Amino acid sequence: MIPSPVYRIVTKRLIIRCYNPEDSPLFESSISESLEHLKPWMPWAHTESEETLQSRMRSFRSLFDQNQDFIYGIF
Repeated sequence: MIPSPVYRIVTKRLIIRCYNPEDSPLFESSISESLEHLKPWMPWAHTESEETLQSRMRSFRSLFDQNQDFIYGIF
């Protein structure tokens, strides 16, 4: 059996952890600040709202909890 990845990695300079729905305002802020750079590479950046971001964060966490996909945020 392959062990599940850790939810959180902490170093002196940053935290790497799986996303939570509560992260959507910070994620939205990051998107807004970089929108023009993101649009050519990430089509979803054109239409993200706070509700869809929360849904995206729930999906990230759900897939992580089910050992299907491991998307981390860097904080």
